[in-house]
Parts: sequence; C-alpha cells; structure tokens
Amino acid sequence: MEKKKNKIIFGTLAIIIFLGIVIFSIKIISKSNISVNAPQLVDGMIPVKWNGSQWIETTTDDKEWYNYDNKEWANVKLADGSMFVWIPRYAYKITKGYHGEDLEYKKQSALTDSTKQGGIVDIVFLNGITNNTFDNKKIDSTNTNSKSDYVIHPAFKFGNEDLQGIWVSKYEASRQDATDTIQGNQEILSFKENKLSITNYDLNSAMYYCRDMERQDVFGWTKQVDKIASTGDIIDDSNNFDTHLMKNIEWGAVCYLAESKYGINKEIQGNASLISGKGGILSTTTGNETGIYDMAGQNAEFVSAYYNLGTDNQDLKKYTNAIKFDKKYVDIYNSYGTDNYGDCIYETSKDNFARRSWYEGQSDLSISYPFFLRGKSSYSNCIYSYSTTNGDKTNDYSEYKIGFRATIVLSTEVLSEEENQSKKEAIENENMQNIKTSNLNTLLNSLNSNYTNGYIDAMDLFTYTFQASSIDFTKLRTYYNNFKADYEKFKNNISQYEKLNNEMAEIITKTDEFLVEFDKATTKTDNVDTIINNYENSSDKWDKAYKLVYKALFNKELDT
Repeated sequence: MEKKKNKIIFGTLAIIIFLGIVIFSIKIISKSNISVNAPQLVDGMIPVKWNGSQWIETTTDDKEWYNYDNKEWANVKLADGSMFVWIPRYAYKITKGYHGEDLEYKKQSALTDSTKQGGIVDIVFLNGITNNTFDNKKIDSTNTNSKSDYVIHPAFKFGNEDLQGIWVSKYEASRQDATDTIQGNQEILSFKENKLSITNYDLNSAMYYCRDMERQDVFGWTKQVDKIASTGDIIDDSNNFDTHLMKNIEWGAVCYLAESKYGINKEIQGNASLISGKGGILSTTTGNETGIYDMAGQNAEFVSAYYNLGTDNQDLKKYTNAIKFDKKYVDIYNSYGTDNYGDCIYETSKDNFARRSWYEGQSDLSISYPFFLRGKSSYSNCIYSYSTTNGDKTNDYSEYKIGFRATIVLSTEVLSEEENQSKKEAIENENMQNIKTSNLNTLLNSLNSNYTNGYIDAMDLFTYTFQASSIDFTKLRTYYNNFKADYEKFKNNISQYEKLNNEMAEIITKTDEFLVEFDKATTKTDNVDTIINNYENSSDKWDKAYKLVYKALFNKELDT
C-alpha cells in the first residue's frame, strides 16, 4: 500500500514538473524573435531594454531585449546617451484605407479620437536581405501597389544595397548641450529625452549635420576625418554604416509598422510640449516605452525629400543639398500619385489639398514650395500629416516649429579609389570656386565703397573749386588703407590655389597699378595740377581693374 502511495505521489510530482517545463517553454517561445531580422549594431551601440521603470543595458542574446509580437521594439543607446530604434525589413499590404478608400472624413474639430479613422496595414517580416518571409513565402519585388498585394518597403533599399533594417532616432535632434529650457549652442547632434529640439536649422543644415555625425567620436564610433563632398559622401569613408537626415520613405516605414499589429495600431497621441518625450507613452509608435517618440506633434519635421518644381525654383537653388546629395539620401517627387510609395503620402491620403490623411492628418502638397514637412501642421498633430515648405528655419511668426531626426543604416557601399580621388578633386574645385567667388565679390565691393563711393564722392567739392584746401586728405587716406587691406586679403586667399592665382594674374596686375595711383591720389599735396593728374590716372586704372573683376565674377562684360 505504501509503495502504491509513493508511486501516486511520484507520478503527481512528475506531471507537475512536466507541466512547469511546458509552461516555461511556452514563455520562452513567446519571447522569441525568430520572425524579425535581429538588429545589426554599429560601433558605439549598446543594447538597452525597459525594465518597467528605467532603461538598463543588456546584451544581444537577451531574449527580453525586444519582442515585436508584443509591440516591444529593439532600442540601443550610443556612447553619448542618444537612442535609436530598430525597424526590421518587411513587406506591407494596405487592406483598408488605401488612398482614403472606405474611410469617412469630417471636419477635424468635430471628431474625437474614437471617430478619426486610420487604415489597416498587414505586415510580414522578411528574412535577411531576401524578399522571402520567415515561412519562405516569396514577395514579388516588382509589385508597387500595396492595395493589391504585399510590397517590399522601399526604405530597406539604400542606393544599390538591400538592408536588413534601419535605425531611427527615438527622439528629435537636439544639441549636445541642450536642456529642457535651452537649445544650446553646440553643433554636434544628440537624440535624447527631455531636451528642447533644434528648431533653428534650415534644410541644408539638417542634412549636413546628420551626415556630420560620422565625423564625430562622441557617439562611440571611430570618426571619419575627411570632408563631406557636395554629394553627401564622406571622402575615404572607412566605416560600415551611414548617418543621414530621415527620408520620407523611412518616415513611412515607421508609420506602417506603428499602424500594424506590431505597433500602437491606433492614432498616436500628439506631444503638445516642445520637450522631447513629454507626450508620454501614448505619443510613441508602440504605445509603450520601446517605441519612437514625438512623430505626431512636438514639432513639424524636415525629411529629406523634395517636390521637383524645376531648376528655376528659387528654394531649390537656395537649399542645394537636396539637389546635390546622392539620390540615396533624398526622395524625389514629380507628382502626387503612385510613382512614390511606402511614404504615407498618396497611399494614406484621399487628396493633397485638405485634411484627408489617415486620422484627419493634413494632406497638402503646395505647388509653391518644394520641401516636405511631416508630423505636425497648423491643423493637426498627426504622424500621417504632410505639407510643404521653402526649406527655411523656423521663423518667429510660425504657428509651429520645425525639427528633424536622423537614420542610421548599415552600408558596405564604399567609394573606390578612383571615386574617392574624383570626389576629392570635386571638393577642391568647389572650395576653389567658393574662394574665387567670395573674394572677387569682396574686391568688387571694396573698389566701389572705397573709390567710387569714397574717394570720388569726397573729391566732389574739389571738382567745383579746384582748391586743395577743400580736400580732406585724412579721410581719403582712410579709403586707401581700407582698400589696401581688402586687396591684401584677396591676394592672400587666392594664393592658396596655384590655378586660381594664375587665373587672377591679369586682375592682380591691373589692381596693383590702380593701387599705386590710388596711393598717389590720397597722399596730401597742395599742387592742384598734381591732384588733377592723380585723380585722372587713378580713375583710369580703377576702370580697367573694375571691369576685369566684374567679368571674372559674373562671366560677362560690364555694360557701360
């Protein structure tokens, strides 16, 4: 009897242990992340996870680092404390709300959160850089219509490279010395909570300083030491990643993941504060701490994209980074339509001149301005809002401020030795042309201000009286000294380039001749004939020098 009793007890314990193992195994399986590409780290990235009250460092093999099934996205910190979030490679299909279909739009003021409508996005994660899902279903790479079937999201293509995912900054860009009350003064970017974002950069600056991140060691990686070419490439770039201003399609990649079952899957609450992260977890893309903050509200945000309004458009001429940067850094639009996809523009809005984006976000592509703003408008704080701007930094009269954020991608695409040399020569030539233009402009202005509007005007009374006593030679000497100082700077600056020095040889010869006569004309004398002779000689030499400078600067003869 005792043996039978022991067997029963032993059997019961075995069942309990077995069930415990099963339950534990189920928990482990539920924590697995086999359905998404594992985050790819670059130097300086430290995996972190939310423990319920704070961010703590972890390791890449920690099963609790991320779980996209549970809306827990992978986060990392850089050495300076900046945070980035992993968006894994996926394909998407819009099953409701494509181009505003099957959605009801009303005036926003009459809507509540429960009546605003978004679309339905179905996402399948892709394996590695392939077009296959993790259960080996192949996605048609030629399909660009997300209403009819799955589309491989274009954000996972960088130049000619397919990407396993992208890193998007968790917060808007701020300065390294920013606080919650001041923007600070440093030019090096950071992406941290509880900071005032940079809102006094124009589009050129936003694009430049996001690329400049690779040239700084504060983030924990080995900085690149060479210059940034006009194409946005860093000369002799030796790392395996790329930092840049977030593109429109990258914004869209975050939006669709957020709208899917792997994200918040409803309207994101706008951050009404100007301080990063102050909107709380409902202002994130997941509805919890692991998501990306403030893409709805806080500030409107520049993205790297432009509407092609033609080569004569003054804003495109002014903010040339958008035009000159390699196209892997910029999204280009020629129309509002299906040519562009994955960006949450045409696919998520009924039209482009009202509040007809998902959740009543603004949908406005003005034909007056070429550059895109996302996330906030005069009418709404909505991740699906888009409008256009001239590229200027925030002005004092704007209804909202303009910030921006960065993206990091792993890129093994490097310039060849020949391409590096070509870029170096291009940078050198560009610098030379800039020095030429700025110094010719300074010289031309000095010829005007110190001779025409200085010496000639001061001699006006003498031309009527022909009395030496009417001349203030002290004032005349000031004009001469000012011009001589400007001219010496001109010669010193152009001497940096032998080619430029040779090109300016005739200008230097004629200006030297003018300077000799200008010296005589401003040297005190009581001899009226000498004064007249010096006046005429200096005027003649000035005329020759001025015409040469004008022609070199404007590439045309001076109309006389």
